[in-house]
Amino acid sequence: MTQTTIELVPNVYQEIVDDAAGTLTKQWKISGTWTTTAIEYGFAPNTGLEYNVGGDKVPYVLGTLATSYATNSATNVATGHTATITPTDTQIELLGSITVENSIATSGVTLSLYRTVANGSAPAAGSAHGGSDVVVLGPMTVYSVYANQAQQVGFDFVDSGLTAGAAYTYYVVIQAVTSGYAIEIGAAGTPNGSVAAVNASTIELQNI
Repeated sequence: MTQTTIELVPNVYQEIVDDAAGTLTKQWKISGTWTTTAIEYGFAPNTGLEYNVGGDKVPYVLGTLATSYATNSATNVATGHTATITPTDTQIELLGSITVENSIATSGVTLSLYRTVANGSAPAAGSAHGGSDVVVLGPMTVYSVYANQAQQVGFDFVDSGLTAGAAYTYYVVIQAVTSGYAIEIGAAGTPNGSVAAVNASTIELQNI
């Protein structure tokens, strides 16, 4: 299959065709406000994207981190990076990447991705994860060879055991390893300005 780049028009379903087979694969629709960021990422952060499969509209949610978050906490704290979906079944697919760095060399960042309980709320940036919330990715630690070394952790997996029709919010927590500031990189770059927006973290949720 040959990949083709198309421009998505807000609030209009558009066909995406398999170039090799010449058959319709999905119909996509973007909703929300078209912004400069949308040009960089394909669509605006925290807006809805849907595709049609057999006439059924399936929501596809993107959660981005607008501004990088830094903490010197030695215990997990939320970064404010969230994405919320209401599953149509008991499972969804999660995919995306989390980009982190530590402000000093030889230290690192421990990160996790959590899910709230049904219809629960994510903690505010700087707060600990909810006591009843479920860790769905991690904890994992990445170490820095040099200061402000950006490292991406990619993921693509199915989260199950959900309640159809209930809302779930997924969110990132980080902590510093031994010393320095742990940083999750957002679209505006890092506090030190060392990384371009292309490395910004994303959480993508999709009903399956």
